[in-house]
Amino acid sequence: MTTLVGSCSCGEVRVAVRGKPLRTGICHCTDCRQESGSAFTFFAVWPAPQFETKGETRE
Repeated sequence: MTTLVGSCSCGEVRVAVRGKPLRTGICHCTDCRQESGSAFTFFAVWPAPQFETKGETRE
């Protein structure tokens, strides 16, 4: 089973997702363009039990 891992810029929060996504897509709507600062946003959806986080998030 494939595991994808990543972290925030400072490394305090780690994220991982296992397996293949249920779906993937690209969105060109105004909200997604503004959020990403790009012409589109790429996304993927996994079931919640396949997603893990470690570390504390804060504002």
